[in-house]
Amino acid sequence: MQSMRHYYGSEARLMREKRGLSLEKLAALVHFSPSTLSRVETGDIKVPNGLSERLDEIFETDGFFARVLPLARQEAHPARYQEILATVDQAMLYECYSPIVHGLLQTPSHARHLLRAANPFSPAEEVEELVKARMGRQLRLHSQECRYSFILDESALRRRIGTPGEMMEQLQVLLNVAEQPNVEVQVLPFSAGAHSEYASLSLLTMPDGERLAYEESSRIGTIFEETQEVTERQALYNRLRSQALSFEESELMIRSALEGLAPMQPNVSLASTEPRSWRKSTYSNGNGGDCIEVDDAHPGHVRDSKDPSGPVLEFSPAAWSSFVSATVTGEFGTV
Repeated sequence: MQSMRHYYGSEARLMREKRGLSLEKLAALVHFSPSTLSRVETGDIKVPNGLSERLDEIFETDGFFARVLPLARQEAHPARYQEILATVDQAMLYECYSPIVHGLLQTPSHARHLLRAANPFSPAEEVEELVKARMGRQLRLHSQECRYSFILDESALRRRIGTPGEMMEQLQVLLNVAEQPNVEVQVLPFSAGAHSEYASLSLLTMPDGERLAYEESSRIGTIFEETQEVTERQALYNRLRSQALSFEESELMIRSALEGLAPMQPNVSLASTEPRSWRKSTYSNGNGGDCIEVDDAHPGHVRDSKDPSGPVLEFSPAAWSSFVSATVTGEFGTV
């Protein structure tokens, strides 16, 4: 079934060709680039503001494109992805290897960073629509209607996306989701060496027993329905599982990555009644200002001397010791 976004694009192409216009000529008339018009015609992007009115004017279509626009804009994903998304929502078993945190497992902030990086020239509101659509697809993950098996590359845990706090939240979500009875999460470690997949690979089993495979890179996805093609990709996925860590080992690696971020994320607490031993930082005094105070009774606790009743930054003892050592040895230059 043709999506409304694809229908809009195909009608625009039909009208253009009927009038013998090239993309370049139409672009000059509607004041949009040829590449934008080409992607609209193939359904790869949402229709930009102002284009429908210009098409109706040039093609004399009596408001047709303006009327179809609201329906075309309801679809957050390009036409080429509609089929696989609909299939995933019907599967009873979903198996996937992903070099990044899979979209069904992403937090909103993680998804936003990745989608922004993948669509650097898109308006912010379009990226937000993609984030909203991705979050909406996660509802079925918690419904017990489907069993999920995820294999994540270790780089998905080690490459920090966003702030340390945002990455910690993402890793915690992986741990939480892995506790669900219908979800399995494994990690393919760097130590596994070479393997067959450097893009994502998905296997879907439908309620009637039909099996499909889907491969996706950053710019294109391909569905495989032939039995031999699906069987070959299932065998590749099974090899990945044999190379991946066990469920228990995977959990330990995710926790290790999470704990590794903790020293980078200071805690903030309000001033407490615990015994304190505040003193002004010698570096702060050396610069002629009483700005920073440190608590000798609680190494790593720091506050603003001008607001002694305000919040306290709490660094771990290890992180604070490393910072002090680096400062003393001049690694940060002149402080």
